[in-house]
Amino acid sequence: MITNLLDTTIQLFEVSGEIPMNFLEAFIGILIGAVGITGLGIILYCLILKVVILPLDIWQKATMRKQSLKMEKMRGQLEKLQVQYADSPDLYQKKMQEVYKQNNFSLFASCIPMIASLVILIFAFQSLTGFSQHMNLQLYTGMANAYDTAILSHSDPDAVRQEYTDPNYYIVEGEGDEHYIYYLEHKEDKHREYQIDTEKLMRLDSSLKDGNDCLEYVKNLGREAAADYYGNNVDGFLWIKNIYYPDVAWAHPLQSYDDFCNAITREIETTGGTKIKIRDFINENTYNEITYNLGEAKSQPNGFFILVALTILANVGSQLLAMRSQKAQRDLSSVDKSAQNMQKWMMFIMPALFCVFAFLYSAAFSLYLITSSVFSILSTLVVNRVIDSIFKKKQAQEESAKPYSGGRKALTRDWERNRAIMGEDKQDKKGKK
Repeated sequence: MITNLLDTTIQLFEVSGEIPMNFLEAFIGILIGAVGITGLGIILYCLILKVVILPLDIWQKATMRKQSLKMEKMRGQLEKLQVQYADSPDLYQKKMQEVYKQNNFSLFASCIPMIASLVILIFAFQSLTGFSQHMNLQLYTGMANAYDTAILSHSDPDAVRQEYTDPNYYIVEGEGDEHYIYYLEHKEDKHREYQIDTEKLMRLDSSLKDGNDCLEYVKNLGREAAADYYGNNVDGFLWIKNIYYPDVAWAHPLQSYDDFCNAITREIETTGGTKIKIRDFINENTYNEITYNLGEAKSQPNGFFILVALTILANVGSQLLAMRSQKAQRDLSSVDKSAQNMQKWMMFIMPALFCVFAFLYSAAFSLYLITSSVFSILSTLVVNRVIDSIFKKKQAQEESAKPYSGGRKALTRDWERNRAIMGEDKQDKKGKK
């Protein structure tokens, strides 16, 4: 069979590869699939992680609150020491540690749960970043496959290999004008070269005049299919066009080639098991062709900084509550107010750090940070209320038990009090004489 010499080559992409996911990333995918809304799936993922560490979280918050209440109980002693050693911070610290020891107080009692919370945050960051990269690449490969499928729908799937004029190739070509796409297959390496039968296509559409017109016509079929796939599969949430990019105006739901590649730092595993870098997997011309009809998505804002603002506000709220819960520790931990200054700095540092995360990383991670901060605020309020109630009841029981406490200590205390009274009476009598 001899083909028309004017037939035009059309490039198909046959993209096949993905970023492998670990257990947590796969778990995120399962949750999103279960709830059907990406944003809700991310929120659910955060809540599950918070529930997993909830016993440690409650222990930490309860311990911190107990310590704060103990510190409040020691306020009188420590304020006297602050006045006494106002010019000697080091000596104040030494005396303060003695008071701590007498009252069974430890600043390090809640450190282990805090470390566990930090580890969970790191895992969450890594899993959401990895999942975002996986989904952005999956969106691209889906668009590429949709591009190919739209064009190959005009080939004949039942066509058989036949000998070609070039002995190194087979030709696979269908009958009928509707099958205007065929391919040449290399006999050794199975490489395929797809061709447009221009005569068939021009018979179907008389407006097409030459091979260039036919090539552009077929490319547009693929471009439209890729754009449709993008519109049906991009994961948005409320005002955010693509939840796997930041909620900022200068990020776009579909990035430029360079930004797209820069955002994917993990290696891609091809179907053959080879791991390659993103720029070796996709070249710029291929990317631009597949996203040809998506100029608007490449230029419109992905978001409007709303999640950025909410991330900052939620963290500020969490910091303010922590400061309020630890007021006594802030006031009494140092004689030169360095502890107060440190907490003030934390009021700026932590929200600034969360702000950087919100600006640079995905809106999915911002949503996680907001959910985590709100959960922390609510759990802190509940734990503080419970611990305060228990502490007050315990204090009331101790106060009510004092007049009735017996034993050697009570006798000694009463004897010392009576001796003091008797001493005062004697002094009064001497004064009258």
